[in-house]
This record gives sequence, structure tokens and C-alpha cells, in this order.
Amino acid sequence: MTALRTLYAPVRNLLRGRPLLAVFQVCLRCNSNCGYCNLPLNQGRYEMTRGEIRRVFTGLYRDGVRAVFLQGGEPLLRRDLPEILEDLAGLGFFITLITNGTKFTRPLLTRLARHRVMISVSLDTLDRERYCQIRGADQFDQVCEGIALLREYPHQKCLVCIVSELNRAEVPSVVRFATEQGFLPVVGAYHWEVGLYGKKDLLLMYERQQAGMLFQQLLDEALIPPGSLKRFTEDNVRWLQGRDLEPCDAGRYSIAIDASGNVSPCLSLPPSGNLLKASLREILAGFDRDAIAACSGQSSCNRLDSRIVGSVVRHPFTALRTPVTL
Repeated sequence: MTALRTLYAPVRNLLRGRPLLAVFQVCLRCNSNCGYCNLPLNQGRYEMTRGEIRRVFTGLYRDGVRAVFLQGGEPLLRRDLPEILEDLAGLGFFITLITNGTKFTRPLLTRLARHRVMISVSLDTLDRERYCQIRGADQFDQVCEGIALLREYPHQKCLVCIVSELNRAEVPSVVRFATEQGFLPVVGAYHWEVGLYGKKDLLLMYERQQAGMLFQQLLDEALIPPGSLKRFTEDNVRWLQGRDLEPCDAGRYSIAIDASGNVSPCLSLPPSGNLLKASLREILAGFDRDAIAACSGQSSCNRLDSRIVGSVVRHPFTALRTPVTL
């Protein structure tokens, strides 16, 4: 009976509006200093051990969570990350590794490929000086080396470009580069002062109408693949034009977990409990649903991680058109 409950748990969650996706900050350290990031990093906070992570995610799998976006900080700064990924894959999770792409090696990619880990690399510009301005570190060559290593990676890989005033004119070139390298291009808008998320940087802040024209250009020139990625681009156009988005599913279909085990509806909102001390059910009961709704209705945030599952549920035929690889 327990095995059957575990088997049908994601279906139950889908029907009841409970989490299917966990956005997990596997470490709270980063080797970049991005102008748009306001996450509390490099402060020496506690990070769960591999054993604690395995125990926490065993419980989450039993509770119906099936997908993990594994990020940081920079997740590849964690030395036991390959073993953690293997643990999560062994439990049955679908894993996406979100990274700045500066720490890839061929042996690491061989291990990741064995477990069908999807990879998302952040790259906002093809100009080294501009990269340093946006990312706060001179790592452009390392990212390019990582992208070259990923050319033959056999599973889905995305290249994420965040639009700011600094790189706005260059974004179509970055998208074409991503496609040429075999990456699915994901383009999102820089957001500032959204709850706990998004640092206000005058160098990066744009005028919404101009940014909206850029996203529309990407659609008009068919630079974005069909399916969910195109819909995400269309959502950016809607928001930048001042139109409403569909409700955010933070705290419903997705949750955020930091490296210490604290759980919040998403990274923009404060935590409501810790999985080392409380069950997911208890933590979900403590979420401030009014605050989530207010954030969804008033903020500029259309974070892919908080909206993707709900978007797939509401638009399954659109989602099915999304290519797995290029």
C-alpha cells in the first residue's frame, strides 16, 4: 500500500495543487557577483550534509515531488555535488542543474550524462568586458570552455540569458549563439525589488517599453523554439506591456529549499519552516497564501521555476511542443 501511495503521489499532487517541483539551493556560495542577484550568499551559513539531503529528499519523493532544479549560489562549488546528484537520481527525481558554467570538466559531464541530468547555463553576453560588468567576475573564458565541453552532451541543455539595459541590444546574437551550440535558448527579464529577490542596479535597469520590443523581436524573428519556452517569452512581453500574467504557482506546484533545509514558496518570499525539523505538510500549512497572491498580482517576477509546472498543467499541448534537444 505504501508503494502504491508513493507511485500515485504526483498524480494526487497534480489534482490537489501540491508541490511537484523543488528549487534547491544546494550550496549558499558563489564565485560570481552578479549585479541583479540579491540572494544572501557567501555568509558562512550551514549547508546540509549529503546524508541530510538524501533524507530530506527521500521524504519529498514520498510526498509526491518529482522534479528538482538544483542551483546555488554556484552548485558546482560543492565538492560532493556529483554524489548528491547520484543520490537524487537514484531516488527517481528528474534533475536540472542550474549553473554559471565556469566549473565543468569532461569527467564531471560523463557522470552527469549517466544520470540524464538536464543542464542550464547562464550567459548574458558574448562580450568579455560586458560579462565582467554584469557578472562581477572575469570568468568569460571559463564559461566558453564549459559550453564547448557541452557540445556533445546527450541530454537537454539550456542557455539562459537575462535581459538588462547593458546587454539588451546583444540578446538576439546570444540566442543565435545558443542555438548554434545546440542549447535551447531561455530569455528572461531582469527583475528588481521583488520581495527578497532582485537587487536594484542602476546600470542594469531598463525602460519596460524598450525591453518589451526586444522580446517581441525574438518572437517575430522566430528565434525562440516553440512550446513552453515561446510561451515564457510571450509572458515577458505581457508583463513588460503592463498586462496580467496567469497566477504564479509558488507554494502550490513548486517550493524553494535553501541549503540549510529552510522552505519557502519561492526564493522571493521568506521561509516558513525547515525540513530537518518539520514535515512538508506542516510547512505548507504555514505558507502565507495572501502574500503569495499579492506578489503574483503586483510584482514583475515571472520566474520560470515558480510558473513552469502550472503553465504546463494549464497548457499541456503547448508544453508537448517544446523540443528536448536541438
